[in-house]
Amino acid sequence: MALTLFRALITPALGLLAPGRRVVIVPDDVLCSLPFHLLLTAAPGSTAKSWDVPFLADRHVVTYAQSATVFSVLNGQSGNSLPSRPSLLSVAPGEFGDPKITPLPGTVREVKEILGRFPSGAATALLGKDAHRQAALEGLTRKPTFAHIATHATSSGDDAEIILWGRGEEARLNAADIEALDCPARLVVLSACDTATGELDLAEGLMSLARAFLCAGAESVCGSYWPVDDDATAFLMSSLYTAMLGGVSRSESLWRAQKATREQWPHPKNWGGFGLRSE
Repeated sequence: MALTLFRALITPALGLLAPGRRVVIVPDDVLCSLPFHLLLTAAPGSTAKSWDVPFLADRHVVTYAQSATVFSVLNGQSGNSLPSRPSLLSVAPGEFGDPKITPLPGTVREVKEILGRFPSGAATALLGKDAHRQAALEGLTRKPTFAHIATHATSSGDDAEIILWGRGEEARLNAADIEALDCPARLVVLSACDTATGELDLAEGLMSLARAFLCAGAESVCGSYWPVDDDATAFLMSSLYTAMLGGVSRSESLWRAQKATREQWPHPKNWGGFGLRSE
C-alpha cells in the first residue's frame, strides 16, 4: 500500500523534485492523516534487512502545511534564524492527580535532557504538580521560542485535549483553550500520542491539537500520528533540539533526528511517528 500510494501521489511530480529538495505536503480529505514521509519509493529487495527499505524520507525532508497560503505566510515570518537567547517552556507532569491515568516517568527524563541544551535562565520547566492547566496557559502566553509538552493527549475532535496535573477539567487543556491563546512560538513540540490526528472536517482538515496551536499563532508544530515509544521519543527529541540550537532549520533538524533514531530503533513506529507542520 505504501508503494502504491507513492506511485499515485508522488510519482507524477518526481520531475520537479531534485534529490535532497524539501517537499511540503498540503494534504486534503483522508490524506490529512497520511504520513507521506513513510511512503515507499521502491519495492524492498528480497535480501533487505528488517525495515531497511526505501522511504520517501530517505530522499527528501518532508513537512506538512494546513494550506499553501498558511505555509507561505508562516514561512516568511522569521526564517530559520533564532533569537540570540532562545527560550523554552517545557511541560511534563510525569504523574497525574487522577490515579486512573497511567504515569509517564519517561517524559520527565525527556524534558530534563532537553533542558540541559539551554543556558541557565533561558528555560522554564513545569514538572510534576507544577504542570497544571493554569501554569501551562501562563507559560505559553509568555511567548517562548520553543514550547515542549510531553504528556498524555486525546484527539477526538472538539474534545482533543492535553492531560496535565490535577483532576477533572482543571487537568485538561483543550483545543478551544489553545486556540484562544496568543502563542507565536517558533516551534511547539507535542510529545504525546496522536497530536497530529483528529476528526476530519472537510473544510478545515484534521481538527488536531497541532492545528489548535497553529491557530494560536505558532509558526510550526511537531505532532505525532500514533502512540509513541518513550525511549525512542526521548532520544529523537534530544537530537531535534541539539540540531536546532546548532542553527539547523526545524524541518531538517527533525529529519536528522529521525535518521539518528532510526539507526537505534529501525522500526518506523519508533522514528517516523512525528511530522512538522507549517515551517
